[in-house]
Amino acid sequence: MTILTERIYGGEFLISEAPRTRSRESIVVAISQTLKAGSVLGQKALGAATVAAPVAAGGGVAFANTGNGTFAATPTADAGAPAGTYRLVIIEPAANLGTFALYKPDGSLDGQGVVGTAYNGTLNFTLNDGGTDFIAGDGFSIGVSYAVGSLQYVSVNPAATDGSQVAAGILWDAITTDGVSTKKGMAIVRDAEVDGALLDYAALSAPQITQAKLELAALGIVIR
Repeated sequence: MTILTERIYGGEFLISEAPRTRSRESIVVAISQTLKAGSVLGQKALGAATVAAPVAAGGGVAFANTGNGTFAATPTADAGAPAGTYRLVIIEPAANLGTFALYKPDGSLDGQGVVGTAYNGTLNFTLNDGGTDFIAGDGFSIGVSYAVGSLQYVSVNPAATDGSQVAAGILWDAITTDGVSTKKGMAIVRDAEVDGALLDYAALSAPQITQAKLELAALGIVIR
């Protein structure tokens, strides 16, 4: 007797989602991909990021900073830095110094640094001390963006350095691309419940799958 195995159908992994289509996003799947419905995706940046000048967004009057320190230059971004708004927050003020935390657009901690010392993380910069010291809660928002069409989706790959090392969504339906052309598709990228048994992590190890689940959780994607 021939045994037939039924494939996972488009959207079969979805348990619930946000109203209307807020959980979904139209995406572009990169070349040379063979992806199943429910594939966990990473977002690949094909071009260099544009980093906006930091904007004060701290705890002083009218959402400005009490301290008046400034950046030595506009920050730069590592290859594959996630797009969105990064938050720098002073967490331990000190005379002519201070410790800050930098948070990624998904709210996760990028790292901690010291005022007046070069910071080397997903973003790279030096925040100089000013004539008035920073207080706790002072900070800056820093926008990172990419040119239209330069962000494409692939199977999540923890070994990559182009952005696709971070889980960024779940593919709605199977897509295969050749070595030349991309294809449009749809993915769940935020605020949803999904059936973990129907997700495809390709060749990820158990610890890598655990990390991918944490990254999806940061997007509001709950795995049941």
